[in-house]
Amino acid sequence: MTMKSSILIPLLVIFVGTQAEAQLPPLLPPVSVGTLFSISGIVSCSVNASVNGSNILTPPFRNASVELSCGGNVIATATTNESGVFVILDRRGAMLSTLLSTCKVNVLLHRSRLVTQPCLQPSRLLKRH
Repeated sequence: MTMKSSILIPLLVIFVGTQAEAQLPPLLPPVSVGTLFSISGIVSCSVNASVNGSNILTPPFRNASVELSCGGNVIATATTNESGVFVILDRRGAMLSTLLSTCKVNVLLHRSRLVTQPCLQPSRLLKRH
């Protein structure tokens, strides 16, 4: 069973590739040709984790499934690495404004994976003073 969770994930959108504007009449918007976007982020076990690396008590969410959906359609998927980092390449040639306004990143939480690979080990949950 898979649950979709729209978690606020810090995203870095990088323009990679070339962009050319077609010679169109001034009434039409510019057309983007050959655009490639890289969308990356870090999935943490806490929604309050910092992304600057100073929050060492919040472990990364390893092997999480991440998907990019635009207009309700899944465009691309990725899996987080051991550090919780994912990278998704959007090869559709969309303009940045379209990508930002119609797309979102979802983290898929699998119940079986949460049981077998929990974010927090028991030693981190119970700490004696």
